[in-house]
Amino acid sequence: MPLIAISRDPRYSKSEADRAILLAVVHCLEQQGQDVVVMSEREFQKSRAEGECIFGMYRDEETLKVLDKIQKRGVRVIPTPEAIRHARRECHIPLLMKAGIPMPPIGNIGFPCWLKKAHGWTETTSDVIFCKQQIPADIDLHDYIIQKHIDGNFVKFYGVAGTDFFYPSDNDLLRDIAARGAASLSLPVYGGDAIVTPDHRIYVIDFNDWPSFTPCREEAAKAIAQIIVR
Repeated sequence: MPLIAISRDPRYSKSEADRAILLAVVHCLEQQGQDVVVMSEREFQKSRAEGECIFGMYRDEETLKVLDKIQKRGVRVIPTPEAIRHARRECHIPLLMKAGIPMPPIGNIGFPCWLKKAHGWTETTSDVIFCKQQIPADIDLHDYIIQKHIDGNFVKFYGVAGTDFFYPSDNDLLRDIAARGAASLSLPVYGGDAIVTPDHRIYVIDFNDWPSFTPCREEAAKAIAQIIVR
């Protein structure tokens, strides 16, 4: 049976970079002699196709429900539906905090602060709002998590669990924090954003399932293909 690669639904992906990393992984697998079929989330939901392994960038709940059933029949699914649900903001923040991952305080912590949509993933620019001195009058705070603003250098990170791949490769402390965070969410392919303060403290401000890996796509694709084959 072929491997099945599922591309992310446009609702959760506004960039061609997401499809580019998936196709780069498919290319690596095909170079190793693997037969891979690429499907959209909607195509997969309709066909409910099964393969030797199913992997990809899915997020839609209907896709996850189908994968739940397929996984119970013994098919390998990377990442698991459970891991994708863990990556939703309402889940990943408490799970990361429980695991001791350093994150900015949340709650009524004064200004400046960030408002982040409380459920799911960031889909529009209004889902993450910086508030310097006040909260916009039209905002319903029940829909948002309030997170303290941390001054420092903004750093994007990317990793693939079970491999040597991590970007940026020269920050061992960030590598360790990110790896522990990914383990707490059961995410094999992950990325996120962090702030490094002037006194070298690190705060994780976002954590994502299967990001685009734009600055390191070729190396990441090889690492992802490695864990799929293995």
